[in-house]
Amino acid sequence: MRALFVGGTGNISGAVSRLAVERGIDLVLLNRGIRDAVPGARTIRADYKDGKAVDAALGDETFDAVVTWIAFTPDQVERDVALFARRARQYVFISSASAYEKPPRSPFITESTPLRNPWWEYSRNKIACEDVLLRAYREQGFPMTIVRPSLTYDTHLPIAIGGWGGTTLLDRLRSGRRIIVHGDGTIADAFGTPAEIVHIPSDFIHRIDPAIGAGLLGDKAHSVLFDNSKIKRLVPGFVATIPFHEGIRRTLAWFAADPARQVVSPVVHAAMDRILAAWDGSGLTLTRAEA
Repeated sequence: MRALFVGGTGNISGAVSRLAVERGIDLVLLNRGIRDAVPGARTIRADYKDGKAVDAALGDETFDAVVTWIAFTPDQVERDVALFARRARQYVFISSASAYEKPPRSPFITESTPLRNPWWEYSRNKIACEDVLLRAYREQGFPMTIVRPSLTYDTHLPIAIGGWGGTTLLDRLRSGRRIIVHGDGTIADAFGTPAEIVHIPSDFIHRIDPAIGAGLLGDKAHSVLFDNSKIKRLVPGFVATIPFHEGIRRTLAWFAADPARQVVSPVVHAAMDRILAAWDGSGLTLTRAEA
């Protein structure tokens, strides 16, 4: 099997690339070549934002599957349809589970659950991307598959406020500053530092900082159960073997291995402090059960 990954070295795609090579897939990566190459995969260098450059770089190459890991807007997907209609037997779009309706009417999410997210622009863009693909399938038979991952981590800290692209949260833990956590402090346990956790309602956070609150109300404020029976039928050999307590320690070790990865953001610190100050002055209290 011959596959093209558009991206292929990021948070989700890097791990999938390594596994694909391990499984004997003839893997080609299309990216700018900024991050470390994946051993065993060939890289075609081009800027995904430049459609003409991508078209020229791909030339007459064809693939059994093309997976786009870095498409976030409908114009990007429209360009993909034009680029890969003659190059791919199957096109796989990485969407997001945050596209499902918020707030959910049921905690059980299936593929028939409506897509609607009035809170978060990221999710609305993913929905619009899916609309482009569905139209391309109906009108021209474009062979496409949509995948909607939920919470993912590896080279990111899966924390809604202070995590993801840096180590600001770890810096706050290390220095004893208060943190806003939407969970029970598991990452602090893995880091080996007591956490002074402040539980704040998502709608309050959204009121103080809409940019942060959008991702909470549009995704992380709701506990749901995903029906993954279809993917299990398609890939019956897949078994999740890494529990979170082990996985998060691997993530912390990844950050610790390179000082360049340990990015502390003064802007994120200031945003968290602003929310905490507003909460302190609100006179409201929240029990752990309510959190």
